[in-house]
Amino acid sequence: MAADGGELWIANGAGNSVTEINASSANFVRMISGAGYHFSNPSAIAADGAHLFVANRGGSVTEINASNGSLVRWIADKNDHLASPSAIVVDGTHLFVVDSAGWLTELNTTDGSLVGTIHGTKYHFDDPTAIAVAGANLWVTNKAGNSVTELVASSGLLVRRIFASRFDLNSPAGIAFDGTHIWVSDSASNSVTEINPAGGSLDRIVSGSSYLFTDPSPVTVSVSPGRTLIYVASPPGSSPMVTAFSPSSGPADWAMCNTNGPYEFNNPQALLVTGGSLWVANTGGNSLTEMYATTGALIRRIS
Repeated sequence: MAADGGELWIANGAGNSVTEINASSANFVRMISGAGYHFSNPSAIAADGAHLFVANRGGSVTEINASNGSLVRWIADKNDHLASPSAIVVDGTHLFVVDSAGWLTELNTTDGSLVGTIHGTKYHFDDPTAIAVAGANLWVTNKAGNSVTELVASSGLLVRRIFASRFDLNSPAGIAFDGTHIWVSDSASNSVTEINPAGGSLDRIVSGSSYLFTDPSPVTVSVSPGRTLIYVASPPGSSPMVTAFSPSSGPADWAMCNTNGPYEFNNPQALLVTGGSLWVANTGGNSLTEMYATTGALIRRIS
């Protein structure tokens, strides 16, 4: 999912399409699809205000005009090394795409041109699944390598690699930056690792009965005046969970599952905060769940 200017966009992997809805009213705006867009199992989407960028698992990126849904360009040059993009992020005039084959591709958002690619053993990219921008640096999770790679966004220079050991990185699947710290969801260890980006040091490992993590995958952050909340989704099982907690130590603020009400969580694989709402994309149910970001109370379900 991506949000910008009051609109919410959802990439539909199985449907080879993008759905646009109004974030405040949840009214349907349009469905973007068709052969001209070259959608091929779209796996991630990012917005920069004027344009949308859709990463296609089939090996390309589709750029769309956010105001009218028209195609801007299709990026699929073999030199871009977009074999199977898994995550995408916009940082100013640059677009960064991580590929499950172990590549990081940087594109110019103004014309779609290739800025550069990064690949190699020194970066330890190993099935990279998520990417986040923290200041001037990029952070990439390597799910198969049980590690996180930090590099300088402008130059691609390696800053550090953080491996499992005491960081409890075990199949890291999601990553987010709250303006101060990096948060990594570790799907195999049922925990979330907090990292200080200033020196790459471990701050704490979040786990325990109050958090109810089970194979946590996506993670996102809400920053509001006087309060920051971290949100984590735990997909598997008969009653998937969405947990919210503050960066300070202590139990979870709340944890909601289908037994708390008709949330209809079903394999939630994306989280997004916009306005006062937390949106959950349920890939198993082909639906969205909208919740109040502060309390977790249900607002509506869309399917």
